[in-house]
Parts: sequence; C-alpha cells; structure tokens
Amino acid sequence: MNKILRILFVVFLILFCFDGYSGNDGSKERASRKKSIPLMPDYLKLQYAGNIGLGSVGIGYFWWKDKMQTEIFYGKVPSWAGGNTIRTVALKNMANIYDFHPASNIVIKEQIGFSTNLAFTKKTYMDLPDYYPDNYYSPNAIHIMPFLSQECTIYFKRYCFVKKIGFYSECNAMDTYLYQSLKSKEVNFMDVFSLALGLVIAF
Repeated sequence: MNKILRILFVVFLILFCFDGYSGNDGSKERASRKKSIPLMPDYLKLQYAGNIGLGSVGIGYFWWKDKMQTEIFYGKVPSWAGGNTIRTVALKNMANIYDFHPASNIVIKEQIGFSTNLAFTKKTYMDLPDYYPDNYYSPNAIHIMPFLSQECTIYFKRYCFVKKIGFYSECNAMDTYLYQSLKSKEVNFMDVFSLALGLVIAF
C-alpha cells in the first residue's frame, strides 16, 4: 500500500512539472494543456496535523471561477504517534470568502468549508460489529469536519519553475467532538478544535 502511494505521489509531481514548465509567454497554452488532461490537479498540498494524519498529502482543484476548491487528501498517523496506525482519506470542499492583496504578487485568502474523512484502522468501522448490541455505538469510520482556513500565497514570474507557493493554517472541529461538547458539560467546547499547518505548491 505504501509503495503504491509513493509511486502515485511521484507520478503527480511529474505531471505537475510537465503541465507548468514552459518558456513561452501566454496562459492560453497552459490552459489548453490542462484541458487535454482533465484530471490534472491545480496544486499540491502538504499538511501537518488537522485530524487527517500526523502528515498528509493532497491535490486540489479550482472551480466556479476559482471561488470554490475541492481537495483529496491521504494522511497517516504512525503507530508510534497514535498507538495504532491510522490511515485517512479526506475529501475537502471550501469557498473563498475574502481576498486581500497586500502586493501585486501576494494574496491572502480567508476560506470556509468542510471535510469528509474516512479512517482505516483496527478500531474504526462502518457497521457495528456483531458482538455489540444494536445502536450501542455509532459508526466511527466517517466524520464530517467544518473548518476555517487562512492562506497566504506568493505568485512568481511566469518563467519560474514554481508558479506559486503558499502557507496556510486551518482550524477545524470533528463532528463527534462537537456533539459531545454540546451534550456533556464535561467536554470543554474550546477543546474540540484542532489546528493544521500546511504548504501549497503549484507548478
């Protein structure tokens, strides 16, 4: 499994390089190249923490006039960090709610969205095991996480190998924790939030 993911990661990097590197002037050529490969992502993300894994990698797509974004992540918590190895696949959707341009090549964005996470480990399940009474526990393999994100992106000149690079922070909350904080006074509402830090790269 890990070997396959490494291969896919290298393939994505190669595709990014061929899609973005060009000594020619003009965005029409880049747009035509992207249309020839419909699944070509717009950017790559590397993320630390944030309820997807200790570390995670994702690809993202812009749509609806670049005001909306959809991302697919794969993350992992190794056994030495979480007791059990946890692998997570996440589908994130977000909308830009505010843009700020402190310079011509710098954009600061405020974004809001939600993530649907599917976790794979020995202690997660979609259906309750037979040895539990009906409705004793809720399925714990899928979670919904609302989040608020702030991103600062720097755009480089068109002849640069890297089109843009950005740094972001994300504050999210898992649905289970939110529910427990509203249901029980023993769970502090502020404790349900988690922070993620990440890097955005587009070629």
